[in-house]
Amino acid sequence: MNMPETTTQPADGIHAMVPRERMSDGARRLRDAYDIVPGAPLYRREFYIWEDAIERWKGEGMPADIPHDQLFLWDPPGSHSMG
Repeated sequence: MNMPETTTQPADGIHAMVPRERMSDGARRLRDAYDIVPGAPLYRREFYIWEDAIERWKGEGMPADIPHDQLFLWDPPGSHSMG
């Protein structure tokens, strides 16, 4: 079987992982969670909250004027969008 030659790809986040020191804090925490790094804290973010649950919590006294990331103590985003 012929295997393609190995080439070094630029660490630009598209062709290869960005070096850890260039990642944002949120990206490092998310990367550690995905890599199952021993001792790494759980990455806190919204994976999915039903709108019905949010409405119920508001009816039970959840503040409506505080952003959810602050209210639920989510970590900073671990991704970046180009547009």
